Amino acid sequence: MDRFQKNLDNIKKEVAENVSLQTNIAVSRLTDELSSLRQHIGDKDTVQHVTNPILGSLDDMPYARGLGYDPNKGALPGTHRTIINQIHDWISKDSERVFLLLGQAGTGKTAIATTVAQFFDSQKRLGSFVGFCEDGDGRDASKTLFSTIARNLVNIDEKFQDNLLDIIRDRSLRTIPIMAIQFEHFIVKPSRASEIIGPVLIIIDGLDENDEPGGQLVSALTLIMEHSSSLARNYRFLITSRLHKRIQAWYDSLSDGSHANVLCKRMEEVSWAEITDDVKTYFASQLSGIAGIDDSWQSLLVERAEGHFQSAKVICDYIKDRNDCCGDFSADSNVLNESLRNMNIYFNEILTREPMFGNPQHLLSFKVIMATLITAGSFPVTVKDLQSFLSNRVLCQVPKVMLSVQSLFSGVHDLSTPVRPVHTFFFTFLKSPSIVPGQENRFHVEISEISRQAVEDWLVSIGKTQTLGINDLE
Repeated sequence: MDRFQKNLDNIKKEVAENVSLQTNIAVSRLTDELSSLRQHIGDKDTVQHVTNPILGSLDDMPYARGLGYDPNKGALPGTHRTIINQIHDWISKDSERVFLLLGQAGTGKTAIATTVAQFFDSQKRLGSFVGFCEDGDGRDASKTLFSTIARNLVNIDEKFQDNLLDIIRDRSLRTIPIMAIQFEHFIVKPSRASEIIGPVLIIIDGLDENDEPGGQLVSALTLIMEHSSSLARNYRFLITSRLHKRIQAWYDSLSDGSHANVLCKRMEEVSWAEITDDVKTYFASQLSGIAGIDDSWQSLLVERAEGHFQSAKVICDYIKDRNDCCGDFSADSNVLNESLRNMNIYFNEILTREPMFGNPQHLLSFKVIMATLITAGSFPVTVKDLQSFLSNRVLCQVPKVMLSVQSLFSGVHDLSTPVRPVHTFFFTFLKSPSIVPGQENRFHVEISEISRQAVEDWLVSIGKTQTLGINDLE
């Protein structure tokens, strides 16, 4: 007991001298163990541990399996330094309860969330990780989110478990579908009596992925943000998402990206130099040992990836497959163009998964909207502009169509922001009659001269430009 106390005092002295977050967490864990040891020694005339007779009642609470973190999806060493350091700094301070990380698909949000999860899991301070993926099944996700988090939290916080079990003696609460009640009874109330010293981190990755009609998962985010002050002070939520319309409204109302208990950061805030360095590191790790991929080639690959890890992955997959197949791969001028054909497969998969495009009329509306954007070229066109121009030309609302492809465009959620493709290759895909040789592209967009002239006249009429050259429309 004395040795235990002496070790604790030594480590506390180090903390006072400004040591790392890892040491700080180690102190918290040691303090927890000492407190527990003292309690058991002081209560040696009492029963040390009695199995809770209603522990099995936790099984009555819905639990979403298979949503934990995948260690293979973590960030490469030395990448995403700015955001990861900001997250660690946030967790180490008694400040905001929620860190909201926003960004387009393919910018590295999951890699960051996974890396942070691995660190805090190793420190026994990861309360829960719930990760949604783009091709997963989001049905009923909102009904199981908070119950899943709660069941994970009992594994690291004994007091949380005791309080939760006491609350769900009321059987009607165990399967209640109302998120506000779940959050209050499954998360907030049990957390208040927590005796853990140091942070407890809860991570929700890809909150907007596979969201249900009505945006129920985003409603969960609103609950967390608005009521996070009710949580135990050491509980923290790290949440990643694309910029959903309702999240955009939150962000726009905050001049500095923060709000009381919420700290907002956008992947776009990271410098372009760091982004390109990270993508180059990815290429180097994936293509090491392949002849012909030298520094100059890696720089060219980074340029073609346009700062997106998804594009980089597609390019790497093609090069590695070709190297494995041919056995003697060498970089040549055709490699990049051929590798980018794999992006066609990626785009086709995204569009094919969208139920809306199973309706021929909605698919036609999509093609008309895309034809307008392709023709407008580099000129700034917003969703509001498109809605005005196409109100009598398409059979469904422009905002609805654009929301269905939000992973492929920026400016979708803000009516006044120009719509831009995340990948410039996307328009190349739309203009191609085939996905790969022999496979028809059902999303192919044909632009007639009449349509081109109509868009040109419209752009001039709304003052986007006074003259349009043919090069601007290609």
